[in-house]
Amino acid sequence: MSNPTVHRDICGTVPGYRLHRKNDEDRCQPCKSAWSERCKKYAPEPKPTASEVASEIDWLLSLNQGHHYIITALGYVGREHAL
Repeated sequence: MSNPTVHRDICGTVPGYRLHRKNDEDRCQPCKSAWSERCKKYAPEPKPTASEVASEIDWLLSLNQGHHYIITALGYVGREHAL
């Protein structure tokens, strides 16, 4: 069970969130909001679905683009086998 929330001057910041966590306290809402914003900033971009990749390949082929160009445009250089 967590300790009760202690409000400090640094609440509403990422360091404030970390201090709550270090002290095993319930996080205050401003610190939770700051942490959520930080997580959004560093979250990886979602990967395209297989149908999105296939659509992109079809579109590039319709533009008469070659194999190497398509692999490069999709970001699969050196890992073509992943397609």
